[in-house]
Amino acid sequence: MEESVSEKQVITFLIEKHRFLTEDLKKVELALDALGAQYEPYNTIVLKTSNAGNSEPLSSRINLNPLQRNTTYNSYDRIDQKISFALTQRGSGSKEEILEVILKNEPELNKVKFENTLSVRLSFLLKYKLIGAEKEGRNYIYKLSESLI
Repeated sequence: MEESVSEKQVITFLIEKHRFLTEDLKKVELALDALGAQYEPYNTIVLKTSNAGNSEPLSSRINLNPLQRNTTYNSYDRIDQKISFALTQRGSGSKEEILEVILKNEPELNKVKFENTLSVRLSFLLKYKLIGAEKEGRNYIYKLSESLI
């Protein structure tokens, strides 16, 4: 028999998970500090249970900067840096062309899963004008923002 889970239960679980992971992260940062490691500390995100009443768009509530040119590929980079690398290499490209560049550098990636992730991220970057794009038929041709070229 399946139990239904309420939205409140999900929120409670996620808040608890966030607290637990934040505590673990503090322990990791303490260990890195003790070892004298050079790293960029994690910036804790303030958790809100509701966005009601906040009419400010996301782009003005967080710091969003256009993607910068990236001439080196690192498999440990975030997806934005991988997209930036592909666009720096190609100049511009469709989602499929960007995916091709990334898979060429990381052939072990699950193509289907990464393609879905890439689609969502490209949509976000375009929505907040962190990359440029031109529509060609049903597809977009993405490029780094004009101010960077």
